[in-house]
Amino acid sequence: MSHLRLSAFLFAVLMFLVGCNTASQPSAQGAASPDTRAADEAAIRALDAEWVKAIASKDLAKATSYYADTAQMFAPNAPAATGKDALQKLCAECLVSPVLL
Repeated sequence: MSHLRLSAFLFAVLMFLVGCNTASQPSAQGAASPDTRAADEAAIRALDAEWVKAIASKDLAKATSYYADTAQMFAPNAPAATGKDALQKLCAECLVSPVLL
């Protein structure tokens, strides 16, 4: 019986060591992927500038076109607006308010 326990213990230790060894191996990707952070940042900044221009022009359809179909907006003291229709309604109220813009 003690040989069985010892064998089980050694097997468990062996599996633990094998698991640790495979987790620390570098992935076989070959060449590293190119660094696109600067291009990604420029694209995000350009989209943000377009969105701000759409809001400044008070064009509701264009301003809300940047949102996903499942987007949610949380306005103070109001229930969450979910979906394009609800977002357009909430944004319409915001675009006519001189205080918010």
